[in-house]
Amino acid sequence: MNTLIALEKQLKEYAGEHPLSVKGIIITADHKVLLLHRPDQIRWDLPGGGVDDGETLVEAYTREIQEETGMTIDNAEPVYTYLRIVPDKKIKLIQYVLTRHTADSSTIKVTLSKEHDSYQFFDLEDENFPILITSYQEAFKRAKETFL
Repeated sequence: MNTLIALEKQLKEYAGEHPLSVKGIIITADHKVLLLHRPDQIRWDLPGGGVDDGETLVEAYTREIQEETGMTIDNAEPVYTYLRIVPDKKIKLIQYVLTRHTADSSTIKVTLSKEHDSYQFFDLEDENFPILITSYQEAFKRAKETFL
């Protein structure tokens, strides 16, 4: 978490007036990653969301993971920063964060928020890994380099 704390000032300065979000790449001991599904979307999503006013990146990340998965996390390592231009919305700075879970995916209990209708642990090396947006793909690539 210390690396994320050290990066915070720089990220907030870079984001300026634009919203800042954190997205979690939660990798289990058996090398699977947690993805969530929203009922109104086709693609799978990472847990995470916006950083509220006065909230640190660690606080936002911890809160978002807890809200969306019911999981309590104790480690967070920044792996990729992405400036995203969302059509008809503001520019958003997204910080992807890697969390290494010490348990295998089969033993982890996930409690979804109302935002999501399902979850699944996907094998990072599986050829059937879902197609994700480009920034997610780059974040996963960097997370794999860090984790594996």
